[in-house]
Amino acid sequence: MPFLLTEETAPAAGDMERLLFDNRYAKFEFDLTVPRIEPEKVDLEQEIGAKARRMYILRADDTAWIRLNSLTAPEFEAVPGLWIDRFYISSFYVRNPVSSAADAKLVILVFYRV
Repeated sequence: MPFLLTEETAPAAGDMERLLFDNRYAKFEFDLTVPRIEPEKVDLEQEIGAKARRMYILRADDTAWIRLNSLTAPEFEAVPGLWIDRFYISSFYVRNPVSSAADAKLVILVFYRV
C-alpha cells in the first residue's frame, strides 16, 4: 500500500532527501467530460523516461479512480490534495464516468529524477 502523505506524516520543511531525489515533475491532465469505461494507461517510463516516486492529485473536479502500476492493483479515488509517497510508479491507470460539470478536469503531478 502506498504511503499517504498527510499533515501528520509530512516531512519537515527543507527535507533534503526530497529536494535531492526528485528534481523534476510532470503534469498530466484528463478531461473528465470524456468517459473512460476502460482505464486509460499512462506509461511513465515512456512519457518521461523514468519511474516516478511521488504522485500528487492537484485537481479532481469530479469522480475518477486511479490504479498504480497494474490493472490488478487496488483502485482508489482521486481526491485533491492526496499525496502518494515513497512508492515507485512506472505507470498508472485512470477511469471515470462522464462528468456533468463543464470543464471538469483531473490534474496529476508525478515527481521523479533523471
